[in-house]
Amino acid sequence: MIKSNVKRARIQICKRAEVPSITFHELRHTHTTLMLEMNEHLKIEQQRLGHVKVESTLDIYSHVKPQIHQESAECFSDFFEK
Repeated sequence: MIKSNVKRARIQICKRAEVPSITFHELRHTHTTLMLEMNEHLKIEQQRLGHVKVESTLDIYSHVKPQIHQESAECFSDFFEK
C-alpha cells in the first residue's frame, strides 16, 4: 500500500460520508471511546488495539465525552435522593 493513496482514499471516504477527516490514529481513539460508551468488555478493546496491558488502552486511547460526565453526576445525585 502506498501511504499517499491510503490518505487520499481516507479523505474521499470522509468527504462522501460528510464527516470530518480524521487520521487512522484518531480513529483508534474514537473507536475505543465509543466501545467504552457501549460498555464493551475492556479485554476486547485491549486485544483489538494490540496492547499488552489494559491500562494502556484506558490511559492512552480512551476519552470520556462531557455528556458521560453529566450523566454520571446525575446518577450520583439520584442515588442520594432515594
